[in-house]
Amino acid sequence: MPKVSIIIAYYRNIGFLKLVLKGFCNQSENSFEVIIAEDDNTLNLDQDLQGCEYIKRLNIQHVNQENKGFRKCRILNKAINCAKSDYIVFIDGDCIPHQSFVKEYIKLKDYDCVFGRRVMLNESYTNTLVKQKEELSIAKVIFNSSKTKHAFYIPFRKPTQESNKGIWGCNWGLHKKYLEQVNGFDMDYQNAGVGEDVDIEWRLRAEMITIHYVKHRPIVYHLHHSTHYDNSVVQKGMKLLESKKRQNLSFCLNGLNQV
Repeated sequence: MPKVSIIIAYYRNIGFLKLVLKGFCNQSENSFEVIIAEDDNTLNLDQDLQGCEYIKRLNIQHVNQENKGFRKCRILNKAINCAKSDYIVFIDGDCIPHQSFVKEYIKLKDYDCVFGRRVMLNESYTNTLVKQKEELSIAKVIFNSSKTKHAFYIPFRKPTQESNKGIWGCNWGLHKKYLEQVNGFDMDYQNAGVGEDVDIEWRLRAEMITIHYVKHRPIVYHLHHSTHYDNSVVQKGMKLLESKKRQNLSFCLNGLNQV
C-alpha cells in the first residue's frame, strides 16, 4: 500500500499537468500513488501523455466526470473513495511539487492535518517551463516569482497552529479517516474559491481536528494563468458558507457518501 495518495485536481491544461507529473517523477520518496481528479472527461492518458515517462514511472489512477460546470468538490470526493492510502494529500493541476514534497508529508503524518503555501511563478517563466526550454531551478524561481519567502526549503521547520492562516486547496494533507468523519467535501458548492478549502476547514475544526501550518517544507510552485473566477463568485460561496455554519453541521449532507 502506498504511504500517501496524491490527489491532483485537474481541468483542461495538459501542458501544466505534464509539469506537475514531471515534478512527481523527481520525488525523493517513491511510496505514493497519484490520482488525477478531472472535473471533465476530455483527458486521455495514453494519447495526451504519449511518449512521456510519467505513465510508466508513476502509479496513476484517473477519475473523471461529465462536464456540468464547476464540480471540483464532487470529483475530489470521487478520488478520495479511490485512494489506496490512509493519508491523502491535495494539490492542484497548476502547481509543481518540490522534490521533497511527498517526503515532507510522510514525515508530517503524526499531525492530524497540515497545509503549506505556494510560490507564484510569473507568466514569462511559466511559458518557458511549459515549452520545456529548461528545467525548473530555485535560482530562476527567486527572480521570476512572487511570494518568494515560501520558496526556501527548511526541513527542520516546526509546524505551528495559526488561526489567521487557513488551508489552501492546492497544498494540504490529512488522514483519510478525518475526511470520512466530516463526509468529505460539500458538493453543494458549485463555484470556485470556498468549497474545496474554506468550508471543509471549518468543519474539520468543528470536529476538534487540529490543523497545522507548515512553512518551508511542503513547497509547490504555482504556474501563472488568468483568474478563472471573479470576486462575485467568491462572495456567492461565502454566503453559502455562512448559511452552512448557522446550521452547524460539520458532517455535510451532500458529500463523500453521496458520490
